[in-house]
Amino acid sequence: MNLQVDLLILERDEILRKGRELYDLRADREHYLQSTRRKMEEQQDILEQDIDNFPAAQIHLILEANRRSREAVSELVDEMSEIETKLDLLGKKLMSVDAQIAQIKQQEEEEEL
Repeated sequence: MNLQVDLLILERDEILRKGRELYDLRADREHYLQSTRRKMEEQQDILEQDIDNFPAAQIHLILEANRRSREAVSELVDEMSEIETKLDLLGKKLMSVDAQIAQIKQQEEEEEL
């Protein structure tokens, strides 16, 4: 193999490393998103079941917490969308690098014949 293939293999390894980091980040964000949604549902259930027994101040706190949770969910969804875009771009870059490596190897094999 030549230096160009070695450099492409290093680039490929770096793409795979970044991809793994993004997958881990996406899994972390997905877990946080599910947790936040679950908390919102629990708060909403409590509020719906016992609204007559809650003081107005406590209802206000629950509604404010739900508003902040909705904002967090919206931000997480946006962040996850960005992560998906980055993963798509890395996937395309990886396919391009793999194609270049295959092309160079094929040319080397043809030159040997």
